[in-house]
This record gives sequence, C-alpha cells and structure tokens, in this order.
Amino acid sequence: QRQMCIRDRSNADERISAIDNTPSVRPSSGGIEITVQGESSSTFYIYSITGQMVKSVDISGNTFIDLPRGCYIIKCASWSKKVVVR
Repeated sequence: QRQMCIRDRSNADERISAIDNTPSVRPSSGGIEITVQGESSSTFYIYSITGQMVKSVDISGNTFIDLPRGCYIIKCASWSKKVVVR
C-alpha cells in the first residue's frame, strides 16, 4: 500500500507532503533492522542467497533480527530486497 503525494491548499499555499508506508529494511552489524510504518503488521520471509528460507517473521513497528554474515533476500507481500549483513 503506497500513497505518494497529498496536496494541502490551505492558506493559499500549496504544500506537498510525501507519505510512503513501505516497510524499510536496513542491514546492521550482526543482522537487519525492519521498520513497518503504522499500526499494521507485515510478514517477512528471509532467504539465504542460495534460496533456503532462513526465517519467517511477523513485524509491526521496529524490529532487529539477528543473522550471521552473508547475503540475504528479504521478501514481503509487495517487494523483495537484497541485503548484505557484515
């Protein structure tokens, strides 16, 4: 679910605010940090670079997941992303 732009024309000023509810994934030392905006939760599937599922987690808010060093593919309902844990 993505909403890219809202226009607010109050006080004769046109202000554009970008809103993006896409979950974010950041590699961190010893794992990854996943942030889900809003009150909903999302299911994430974490695969090794060889295609083996390593973890499946339901996340709401901000969560750190411990992972050993390596390359991983993180998938959720609407996207997938490759991350490297160092």
